[in-house]
Amino acid sequence: MQAAIAACHARAAEYEDTDWPCILSLYDQLLRFDGSPVVALNRAVAVAEVHGPQAGIEAVRAIENRSSLEGYYLFHAVLGDFEAQLDHSRRRQGIFAGHWNWRS
Repeated sequence: MQAAIAACHARAAEYEDTDWPCILSLYDQLLRFDGSPVVALNRAVAVAEVHGPQAGIEAVRAIENRSSLEGYYLFHAVLGDFEAQLDHSRRRQGIFAGHWNWRS
């Protein structure tokens, strides 16, 4: 699955050409075999690319054992990027500074 996801990325000549629905489908399949929070976070990025940043935030909220990601720098980068896409400057700054309760 991971190789297929990498192949989807590699086939895109430009970022805009990335087949995000295919990547999301592959992450859905991967999650059945590897339910790690990191895989679920990567899936949330694909969800946001297909359905928008608010859907990405909801996908992050749905991650089981999400608290294990608190120390993972990409967790905060992903959430901050979703908030930036929604033009939520204060939330984005708080996430990047580590002071925002994004759960609410």
